[in-house]
Parts: sequence; C-alpha cells; structure tokens
Amino acid sequence: MYKNIEEIRTALFCGKRIYDIPLRVTFYGRVSTDEDKQLNSLEHQIAYFESKIKSCEKWEYVPGYIDEGITGTRADKRPQFLKMVRDAKAGAFDLILTKEVSRFARDIVDCVQTVRELLRYDVGVLIEDINLNTMDKDAEFRLSIMAIVAQEESRKTSERVKFGYRQTMKDGKRHGATPPIGYRFNNENNGYYVDEQKAKLVRFVFEEYAKGELGTRRISELLVQKGFLNDAGNPYNPSTIERMIRNPVYLGYIVNGKTYKPHYREDKHIAIPRDKWQLHYDPVRVPPLVSEEVWEKANYVLRERSKRLDGVDCSGKDATGLGKYAYSNRIVCGDHDCGYHRSTSRWTVDGVQKQVEYWRCCLYKKYGRKQCEAPILYKRDLDEIMRKLFSTLIPLLKDACGSLHGALAQALEEKQGEDIPELERQIVVLEQKKKKLLDGWMNNVVSDSDYQDMRKRLEQQIEELNERKSQSEKASVEPNVSAASFAIMQKAISNTNLDSEEMLDELVRCFVYKIVVKRKEDAEATGKKVPYMLEIWLQNAETPANFDLALCERTRRNPVRRTAP
Repeated sequence: MYKNIEEIRTALFCGKRIYDIPLRVTFYGRVSTDEDKQLNSLEHQIAYFESKIKSCEKWEYVPGYIDEGITGTRADKRPQFLKMVRDAKAGAFDLILTKEVSRFARDIVDCVQTVRELLRYDVGVLIEDINLNTMDKDAEFRLSIMAIVAQEESRKTSERVKFGYRQTMKDGKRHGATPPIGYRFNNENNGYYVDEQKAKLVRFVFEEYAKGELGTRRISELLVQKGFLNDAGNPYNPSTIERMIRNPVYLGYIVNGKTYKPHYREDKHIAIPRDKWQLHYDPVRVPPLVSEEVWEKANYVLRERSKRLDGVDCSGKDATGLGKYAYSNRIVCGDHDCGYHRSTSRWTVDGVQKQVEYWRCCLYKKYGRKQCEAPILYKRDLDEIMRKLFSTLIPLLKDACGSLHGALAQALEEKQGEDIPELERQIVVLEQKKKKLLDGWMNNVVSDSDYQDMRKRLEQQIEELNERKSQSEKASVEPNVSAASFAIMQKAISNTNLDSEEMLDELVRCFVYKIVVKRKEDAEATGKKVPYMLEIWLQNAETPANFDLALCERTRRNPVRRTAP
C-alpha cells in the first residue's frame, strides 16, 4: 500500500494505471427520490461498484456509502456522504468511486471543498463518466469547470420548476406532496376526496376553537382522548392545529403560493402574507368541511389571541445570546460535530406526573440510531458533573473577578473594528474581477495556467476580506456582549449556592463554552460499555476538563438508551 497521495501521483506519472495500484477502495451512490425506479437504479449502482472493485486484483473492497431520496445540492443534507468524509479522515480507505459529478455534488462550493478535504486525508475520488481522477495534478481545475456546469444545471432546473409552478397556479391546479388533513387526493379532477374519519377531526377542531374557550394545546389533548393521532401515531402539535384553522382549503378553495424558496441551494422557505395567497374557489373539486360562519369565528378568535402576543419576545434566547436552556448550543457530538438537542419524557406514577430532561445528538432525532451511537445525557447527570467542576473553580474565580473588571474595561475601549461597508465594497469588486476572468478564460483570452494563478489569488484576497469583515462584525457587538456576560458572571459568583438548580444554570451560561461528547481512544480495544467521555471547555480555556460518563449512574446503566423511563 502507498502511504500518501504524493506516492500515488508519482506512480501514476510513471505510467501506472490507477487500477494497478494497491488501494483500499469504496464507492458513493445517491438517488434524489424514493421512487421505485430510482431505488432500482441505486441497487444497480451498488452491484456495479461492488463487482468492479472486487474484480481488480490490486484493490481491497471497502463497503460503500448510499444516500436515498436526498438532494445533491447541499452536502450537509446527506448523512452517508458526511459519514464517508469522517471515515476518510480516519484512514478507512484510499479511493472513492462515483458515477458522475452530479451524483457526488451539484454545488461547486461543496464539490471542490470536499475534494480538497479528501486530498488532505490522502483520499482520491474517481468520477467514472468523465474519467476524472482527483489524484491527478490538474484534477481540481478540471473538476471546477465540471462543477460549474453541474451547478448551473441545478439552477436552471430550479427555475423551470418555479416557472411551471407559477403557470399551474394561475390555472388553479392542485400542488403539494400530501393532502390537507381531512382529505385524500382525487387525481381524476386534480382535487380532493373527503376522508370521512379525519373530516370529523377537522370539524371538531373548528367547532371547539370557534367557541373561544379552549386553546390549541387543550384541543390537541382532547383529540388524543377521542383517539385522533397523526400519521406517526403521536398527538397533533398545537402549531399544526393553528395552521389547520388558518387554511381556507376547508371552505372549498384550492390554496397555492403560501411560501416561496428564495434560493435553489437553500431548503429554507419564506412565508408569503395571507393576502397574497393564490386562492381558487372550486367546491366541486374541494368539498368544504366547515361552514363559512364557523371558519370565520375560529379565525376571529385566533386573530384576537395573536394580537396579545404583539411585541412579546418569544425568541427564547438568554442574556449571553445562546438558547433558552443552560445547555442549549453547548453540547456537541464528537463523532459528528453537530449539536445535541433537548428532549423530555413524561409519565405518571400513582397519579403523580413525573418528568425527566435529557439531551441527545440531533442526527439520531433526524435519522435514527444507525446514524449515531453517542449516549443520551440526562440533565441531572450533567448538573452533578457541573457541581463537581465549579466546587473547585469558584474560589479561584472570586479572587480573579476584581482584576478582571479593570482589564475588561480597558480592552473594550481599545478594541475597534474596520469599516464594514468598505470591506463589502472591496469584496464585490473582487467577485466581479473573478467573473470577468472566467469569461476571458472561456473565450480563450486567458491561458489555463494564468487563469488558475489569477483565480487562486482572487479567492485568497476574497477569503481574507471576508475574515476581516467577520472580525469587524464581531468586534462591533462584542463590547455589549462582554459587559453583559461579566455582569452575569459577578451575580453568579456572589451567590454560589451549588445546590440551587437555577444558580447552577447561571454558572453554566457564564463559564461553559462547549461540552464535547467524545469517544474514548481505548474504548474499542477494552470493550467498555460506556465508551464516551465529556470534554468540558470553559471560556478562553486552553485545555478541557475531562469527565468519564461511566461514572454517571443513568448513563452507565443504559449508555445508548433512546427513550427516558
């Protein structure tokens, strides 16, 4: 086996084929929908790559990575793709096979950045349809051109879809992947059938809410008592009930244009004001489920209740700018470099309702246990760890607090940022130069070598300006944030009752920067049941404090349990 990318490049330069070099080889495949035809195509991809890799005597087969029914425009939306990159960093293979550029990535930024990252890990990518091996020295330049074309194709496809959507909206065509609650699709007239069972649910919601006595949360509880659950078998969310009440479809309207997607690369949808929705009244295609009188009463109640919240801050942010809870945005899964999300579990014992709070990796919540084996963290265990940590730190913090106040005031006076509008203007100028350079290269005015050199210089200058802009933006808000943080810090230290959950939360907000749930290095070799530890990073600390999760009773008893008792 060759040890690094340079040795492989030397072998290729000396005339060897990539198929004649001893390598550990895997593959990546993706389909963008879950339709049967696409999944059959995926099965063929798997069989093809497995056969090809095993047929090369010099190659060692490594199981591949497959993403099903997922878009290719964003790398961060493909869990198996991200897992492949992590395994590449760990040295699990040397080469990745993929069918075409559009299967690997349709976005130039994700594509080139991923190739560069993989090359840093001494891993290459072989794209078969264009016979591109990223281990070749000119591969990045060629790939950039291919990726530009792929990205433009994705943009044009998005524009065509939007245009078709706008045209069909004018004709009152039905849109949406799932029918509204209470209906089933009627493909004969492009409308809806009434789902009699769920129609009872809809009528009950409107009638109860129109009385003005119950809120959406209480109605959700009543629906459970009546046996109405959503398709996942869970109670209806109050926000779902609120959207149901606002929806004119229940009066007999085809409703379109409630949201729009500002950019084809982003999954974010922006809500369109209700007075700009596209409504087409057609009671034949959309049988009304409630009368206009009941619908208007329910919406009047909803509007009046919404007015009471005008001007109320519901962001849930604390004074440090982080989340509503003490551990919000602080716990990170070391396996996947993503955040932990809060969950609660409630149950009743002898008529007394109990509740437990715990945190778990967001990838599990989205994709299931197969994507993350990191343990859940119970808040009571986290609090106990924090008490042990702060019991040793509090005396030191009290001594340092006086001198810190003077140093902070002096630092805030001296710190000033650059002119942000001027930096933005310079970035725009460089972006325009970069575009003109590409036009010159495509028109054969600029040679290949000059294009690569000039493009790299421009990208480096843009990156430096963006970094300066980011630092200036941070500097502009940092004085207020630092002063607020210091005020909270003084309050917390002066009232250090570690048995108080409220005071402990204040200390966590003030001093804890990040908590990393990290796999122990010797876990696999020793076969430990709880192969994870916590790295607790305090603000501005150079080294973390480490805590063994095996010492926590709940985690030790059930290290990968996914539901609270």
